[in-house]
Amino acid sequence: MNSQNSHTSWRPLTILSFRLEYVANGGLNGGNFHTTNVFLHAITTVLVYVFAFKELPKRSENEAFLAGLIFAVHPVHVEAVTGVVGRAEILCAILIIASHLFLQRDFVFFGLIAFIGALLSKEIAITYTGILVAYFIRDWLLNSSWFCTDNCDRHKTETSSNSENSKTTFNLCNALCVSVIFAMISLLYLTIRAWLCLSDEEGLKVGLGDSQLVRKTENPYKVLEPGLFKVLSLQIILLKYFELMVIPTWLSCEYSFNCLPMVNSIFDNRLPLVCLMHVVFWFLIFFSIYKLVHNRDGGFAMALVWIGIPFSPSSHIFVTIGTLVAERLLYIPSIGFALLVARTWGYTNTRAKKLKRIVEPVLVVLIAWYVHLTISRVPDWLDDKSLFAANLKSCPQSAKSNTQYHQLLLREGNITGAKLHLEKARSIHPDWCDLDLYFGSMALVEKLTRDNLQEAVDCFIKSLTCLHTANSAMDKLQTIFIERKKLEAGGNVKDPSLYYDVGRVNQITMNYDQALLDYKQGILAALEAHTPAVGVKIVSKVFDLLKSGNVSQSLLQSDPTLECQIRFSSAKLYKLAKEYRRALATYDEVFTLCKFARPGTLSEMVQLRLFLLETEGETLENVQAVADTLARVLALIDGKPSDVQVEYLQAAKRQYLQCVSIASASREREIASACLEKHNMIENALS
Repeated sequence: MNSQNSHTSWRPLTILSFRLEYVANGGLNGGNFHTTNVFLHAITTVLVYVFAFKELPKRSENEAFLAGLIFAVHPVHVEAVTGVVGRAEILCAILIIASHLFLQRDFVFFGLIAFIGALLSKEIAITYTGILVAYFIRDWLLNSSWFCTDNCDRHKTETSSNSENSKTTFNLCNALCVSVIFAMISLLYLTIRAWLCLSDEEGLKVGLGDSQLVRKTENPYKVLEPGLFKVLSLQIILLKYFELMVIPTWLSCEYSFNCLPMVNSIFDNRLPLVCLMHVVFWFLIFFSIYKLVHNRDGGFAMALVWIGIPFSPSSHIFVTIGTLVAERLLYIPSIGFALLVARTWGYTNTRAKKLKRIVEPVLVVLIAWYVHLTISRVPDWLDDKSLFAANLKSCPQSAKSNTQYHQLLLREGNITGAKLHLEKARSIHPDWCDLDLYFGSMALVEKLTRDNLQEAVDCFIKSLTCLHTANSAMDKLQTIFIERKKLEAGGNVKDPSLYYDVGRVNQITMNYDQALLDYKQGILAALEAHTPAVGVKIVSKVFDLLKSGNVSQSLLQSDPTLECQIRFSSAKLYKLAKEYRRALATYDEVFTLCKFARPGTLSEMVQLRLFLLETEGETLENVQAVADTLARVLALIDGKPSDVQVEYLQAAKRQYLQCVSIASASREREIASACLEKHNMIENALS
């Protein structure tokens, strides 16, 4: 949990519930896990009813029943209830409501225990501290005791409606003390969580804002540059949450890039809806404040508190989270929405009866829509196929949705369909590194119709640089390499591409010394197999590796000839590939750096220069180059020259004379003078 690869979630109570259920079931049983979630959701619904009955004015059973009904059938809860990961939301909601009810009954100790349990279920429970503060502020504004009992005459006189939903004997001072205690517990929890999750190996703080797990793919809002479009994109995210909360039109288990496009133009056709959302939002804010101040009715205000404060961490305003939008994150805020709907209905029954004729039919239609959407959504979560198909229908432009469906089709053997969805994912999100693994796997499947695995290997090697796919890619590469080594063992010639691929893997995984040795073996194998194309690719990798300085000096010092051998063999490969100029440049490096290799290197250089002279003609450049190459034998003479060295010098003299002749005819006087001077120098050396 303390690495940058962690999602920094610490939910021991939720994990414990999974463990206990696993033991009780004797193993993994998806049906039982789902049944447990449904049972827990039913408990939450009952608690919402009890909470609403105590919270809403006049303790109307009808209003409480409506709140419970809205919460029970809301389609946004399907993900939290049907998905195992939603267990954290459900447990947290149960314990938060339980804590609140305990406090209303003056059972502070049990309320505190329930709150701690909520924190250990999911970190969102920390927002309950803010809710307590909001209650304190409300009652401070009303100048009444917090959660006053029916025996508080003063409070009953001033705020008869609010007194009826209160069941504790705390005064403002006691309420403040409880809020402080809960805040201290929250601070202690954050400290422990930071110690467990937010410190890497070097003691640096690592949160989701720095985590490599949160990328453009998962949260495109995070990578936007600060400015107008980022502000507008945030409004689009909030608009989607507003839609999901009030009247969801489509649901999805995956809102990653590019399911919900970010704003890149001020003419985005979604912005008018954003304006409408803000009109509704600010109307509710001012109306709830008006009701609180003038009518001492805190029902609307506290409903908004139960929506806003638990939702605030998911809003992208205060903290970075690992997902752009997730329906399960609305599980606890929907408690406030249920209260708001119930309070609105109750208000129209008592204070705005003219609106009742409008509100009640709207509620009937709304609940019917919720029931319909929930019933139609549940089968989508039956298995992967139904879920991914539904998700692709909701988010056809989601790269992840297309890859999920691609993998499903690939398992079913529908290679053509799988490839189409994978290509679409790449067109949507071309810089998503996970795609390399998928394309490599696709190439492996296509191996059935061809023997060349290089495309798959290239994709898997690229995947090694991707945090999410590196381990899987390494496993697949090792499997391929084992098979290729078996094939190589049965043949007479080594496979240079095998050493090239193994070397690349070692280089990417920062095993640079072994990579250099692998590349060397690949170069020798390419020379032996006369496959210069592969060899030249290896040479390019070798030179980049040597220039990087990543190869340890201990390796180079243990074998001083290693680098020279590699460069000399690389020059021979360039020659084999008919890249003669690069071969000569490499030979020149070897001649300069490696004294022990100079005789053999000079011989190769002379042969290659004479070959170019013969094939390209006696141009001034070629003649001068041949002469200069032959003259380099002077650096090898120590004492009396050998017969071969004398032969080289004689040939150099002849070439310099030819250089003088051609340069004079071309009126290149400076070149002619230089060649004549070198001719005389060699003649003096021979004498």
